[in-house]
Amino acid sequence: MYRKVWDDEHDTIVNYIHERIDHYCQLWLESPAGTHFLPLINNMKVSKKGKPELLSASDIVEFQHRDAVGSDLVSRKGIEWTVQEVMDIFKFLQPMSELQETGLLSDSVLPCRLLLTVPGR
Repeated sequence: MYRKVWDDEHDTIVNYIHERIDHYCQLWLESPAGTHFLPLINNMKVSKKGKPELLSASDIVEFQHRDAVGSDLVSRKGIEWTVQEVMDIFKFLQPMSELQETGLLSDSVLPCRLLLTVPGR
């Protein structure tokens, strides 16, 4: 019995996280960054030339790419990626924890670090 409850709760949480991440991926794909990125990848697939660059966390906010070797860097706006978006993904933790903003993190697209604490500990 406990195994079924565990599995059901696990699946609920994983499905929720998957749905939220999929939501933000769709928003990004519809942004100027995503609409610039998709044709690049499709052209590489069709021509079988080139290898896509790995995306980084900063590409969520702003995608930068050179259309050709030696060309100028092209920059396209992505989506907002702040503490609010991250908290939205992990909203299911709110009933059992407190989230506090604790200041800026260097080299991060997040404007502040979150401190996860369990009440009563």
